[in-house]
Amino acid sequence: YQRRVHGGLGEVMLIITNLEGRQVEFRAKLEAVQQYLEYCRAPPALRAEIVHYYKTVWYHFHSVSGDEFEELPAELQQRLTFAMKMGIAQKVSLFSLIDDPDFSAELVVRMRPRLCVPQAVVVRQGETVDEMYFILKGELDVLDGEANVLTTLKEGAYFCELSLLMGVAASHTIVANTTAHLYSLHQQSFDALLREFP
Repeated sequence: YQRRVHGGLGEVMLIITNLEGRQVEFRAKLEAVQQYLEYCRAPPALRAEIVHYYKTVWYHFHSVSGDEFEELPAELQQRLTFAMKMGIAQKVSLFSLIDDPDFSAELVVRMRPRLCVPQAVVVRQGETVDEMYFILKGELDVLDGEANVLTTLKEGAYFCELSLLMGVAASHTIVANTTAHLYSLHQQSFDALLREFP
C-alpha cells in the first residue's frame, strides 16, 4: 500500500514539476511577445488582443511552443503587419496628403519587408532605383561620392522617393550602420496603385 502511495505521490510531483516548467516557458514567451509588440509599436488595442490570445491558449492547453508568433492566427498576424506598415506610411508627407483609407490600405499591402545587416549597401549613388524604402527600425548612413557620412536616417525616415516618382538615379549611397528593418515599395506596385487611385 505504501509503495502505491509513494508511487502516486511521485507521479503527482512529476506532473507539478512539468507544469511549473511550462509556466516558466510561458512567462518567457509572453515577455518575448510583449517586447516584440513594443518594438514594432503595435497599437495598444492590438497588443492587448494578442496577449489575451496567448493567455487564453495557456489557460486551455497549459502549453506554448515554437517561435513567438507561429501559433498566432493568420488574421492577427495580418493585422499586426498591417499596423506596422501603416505606422510607417503615415509618416510620409507625400502619402499623408491623400485622405483615402482605401488608398492607404492598398499602399501598405504592397509594401515588402527587407532586412539589412550592418554595412549592407541598400542603394549606390548613380544607380537606377525602382523602389522607395521606409525604415521601421535601425539606422542607415547617407554617403557622398567620397564615402563621407552626410547624415544618418533613422526609424520613420524614408528614401528614394524621387526615384519612385520621377525615375531619377540615386543621388547618394545608403549603407546600413546597424541591423535595419525596412519596407520597400516597388515601382510596378506604385504605378498600379496610381492607376487604381488616379
